[in-house]
Amino acid sequence: MEEKIAVDVALDCRTRVTRRGKGEWDGDDLEHTYTIKGWYRSSEGPYRIDPDKKAYAVYVVYSTGDSFHSEEGETEVMMVNQNFEMVEKNVAILEQATGPVDLFLDDGTTFQISVPYGGYFEHLERVDYEPISEVSARKWKLW
Repeated sequence: MEEKIAVDVALDCRTRVTRRGKGEWDGDDLEHTYTIKGWYRSSEGPYRIDPDKKAYAVYVVYSTGDSFHSEEGETEVMMVNQNFEMVEKNVAILEQATGPVDLFLDDGTTFQISVPYGGYFEHLERVDYEPISEVSARKWKLW
């Protein structure tokens, strides 16, 4: 019998200012570059996986902002799957989503989640996945 553990995903972010704001109401325009480092054990982690099997992070990249600034390259992991069929289904769902969606867990059941790119100023840049493995939470200063 496989033993599932609670995990979360480590992301590393680099931010670059692409335009400086010109006053009190004008914010900087920013460009973010994220790297998915892997999964780490977390008793409060939102994902449950078998640590002996390959895992995939399904993520979205989107832009956001308001009337006074913009931020490109925002990245959010939406799901971690080990069943590749569910990875493909979740990518297809997220590519079409504009509001709350039902994403698949590995056993085929679903749960509802809101997408971060459903607002007036948000725009989906892409949906993708990548294989992830365990990383040291202490190395990435996650606690």
